[in-house]
Amino acid sequence: MLTGSIIIDIEGKEITQRDIQRLSHPMVCGVILFTRNYDNKNQIQNLISSIKSVRDDLLITVDHEGGRVQRFRENFYAMPSMSKLGDSYAHDSEQGLRLARYAGWLIARELGELHIDLNYSPVLDINYGKSSVIGNRSFSDNPKAIIELAKAFVDGQHQAGMNSVGKHFPGHGFIHEDSHQEISIDNRSLAEMENDIDCFESLINYGLGAIMPGHVIYKKADNNPASLSSFWLKDYLRKRLNFKGIIISDDLSMKGVADYIPDISKRVSQALTTGCDVVLICNKPDDVDKFLDQTGYDDFTAPDLSQLRIKKNQNSSIDGLDVEDVKNLMKNMNFIHTP
Repeated sequence: MLTGSIIIDIEGKEITQRDIQRLSHPMVCGVILFTRNYDNKNQIQNLISSIKSVRDDLLITVDHEGGRVQRFRENFYAMPSMSKLGDSYAHDSEQGLRLARYAGWLIARELGELHIDLNYSPVLDINYGKSSVIGNRSFSDNPKAIIELAKAFVDGQHQAGMNSVGKHFPGHGFIHEDSHQEISIDNRSLAEMENDIDCFESLINYGLGAIMPGHVIYKKADNNPASLSSFWLKDYLRKRLNFKGIIISDDLSMKGVADYIPDISKRVSQALTTGCDVVLICNKPDDVDKFLDQTGYDDFTAPDLSQLRIKKNQNSSIDGLDVEDVKNLMKNMNFIHTP
């Protein structure tokens, strides 16, 4: 079944009548969950059931990378930042890759048990030691390590029945600016971005289900943020890199694009017409309402998101280890988040 092109958030731990009205709109294709939506596993299961009772076709998604970007804590494994995998890989590459595969599998298993379809991970940005927002969310400062660890992580997620989302194309790690907070510009040439782009191309060839473009403007390539750029999405990602999966924008409420195009309807329209299949609108319910009220369903072609849904036959073990075995192994190796 083809659905709409907008993924939205909901207000709290239970759905409201206003949530139901938004979720019922044909332009909405999914929900992204946040920490404010979560108390415990029973509560989130009830919330997801309520969402599905409105529309069973809605894609359920979350940003659950580990470290400081882990939306659910209580009763979930305390996954460390992915940079810890890079540290392990630098010390012992075989051990690092094993841990990366187990991390991907465990995250997908815990989310999949709650009927969450998609986790916006892994981060494929290079940690240049400059970014105020990427930092230890990146696997490493070494492109080869990022590629190898990301492949292992993707393998793990696939073994648990979940597809993967590489972000933030074509690379958000070089500049200090945070596109959540401001218009962000990277002045490098395409040649200077070769390593960043290679991290994505290598994973495209490895079977990424989706890619999330960031909101950075790469002035020497195009004057639009990547998420609103036909150069980056149609010419480069689709044609040059031959990406066949789903392109999902980063949150279009972030100031990196909101300050660039203040009107939400124009912002969403540009993202969808320049190459995004799906866009996120988060933490701005008024923007969601304005867009849904102003936009006709027939204005856009709805993508087929079936490939992004969690597979029901998740593997209950990996290398003969069940969930508790993997958790204990990781704890014994001190692979755990410590705030």
